[in-house]
Amino acid sequence: MAFISSTYQHWVEDLHEVDLDEVYRTSYESYDAWDRNYFDYVKQVRDKLRGRLHTRDIRFAINSKTHTPQANSHPRYWVYEQGDLMPMGFLSTKNKTINQGYADQKTYQVFGVTSPHVNNKKDSSETIHSKSKATAVKKALGVLHNRTLGEIAEMHTYEFKTAIENKKRELDSGLDDLIKAVSGAGFGKPFLRSNAFAAMTNPVVFEALKQNAPDVADTITQIYDAQNTIESFKDTHDSSKVVFVHCKENDATVIWSDRLSDYDHKEAALVRCFRVGEFPELEQRINSLSIMDVNDAVLDVGMKVRDNLYFVVISQVPAL
Repeated sequence: MAFISSTYQHWVEDLHEVDLDEVYRTSYESYDAWDRNYFDYVKQVRDKLRGRLHTRDIRFAINSKTHTPQANSHPRYWVYEQGDLMPMGFLSTKNKTINQGYADQKTYQVFGVTSPHVNNKKDSSETIHSKSKATAVKKALGVLHNRTLGEIAEMHTYEFKTAIENKKRELDSGLDDLIKAVSGAGFGKPFLRSNAFAAMTNPVVFEALKQNAPDVADTITQIYDAQNTIESFKDTHDSSKVVFVHCKENDATVIWSDRLSDYDHKEAALVRCFRVGEFPELEQRINSLSIMDVNDAVLDVGMKVRDNLYFVVISQVPAL
């Protein structure tokens, strides 16, 4: 399972892109040596990434409304490729002091990279720092990778499961209220197995209730409907019938797995791209979810993660 880290709290579309070349032209001369070292580190990572990924479309952004980093601001530079939903991670710098309070106290600049792919055995964090700029660049290249759709799906499975469980609790609570309305006491679900309820649902008695106590008959009908919904809920929300969808202008990438926690496992997860019109059921459900609030689940339909990302409950997994 992918490691869910603080880097996942940011989406590319929520960040503010920075043109490093423009920053260099307009601000580099005003930077002190410390800021220049940091900016040089950022540019070297960019240039090396472009070579490794064979693209010039490596972009940088800051989590600020100020689009041009100012001197002494030392922003985190988020790294992504055009088209990424989430950044690969971010670059940073800071001062590190050793032997603080002693005669040989020393402070020096270190360069950092933060990414879910960092395996920091020293403190189990997702950031690694290096005093050497060259070493820092090399380490950054080793851990900055595009976020996969599977990672993003895994990251949001907890929210989806929680939203569905909340809906299930609402169903259970509604059923309890209906039972209380019929039984006149707080018997709860055991009442449904009682002789009294069996008598009420006897066809002859039920017809009499419809004539003489329509409110009671209507409540009994609602109880049956609620029971059926709860029972069908168990089947329709089986993980093998839930897919994760990334919608684009003319197509959608769909990923599914036998287990919700295996979206990022290549052996377990299946991925397919559908063009508009090829999967009508999926399109209908996404249309329904598109008007919902984020993380608001709809039973038998799914949940909206973002405007272009959804968990969708389908009747049958599409054939490859």
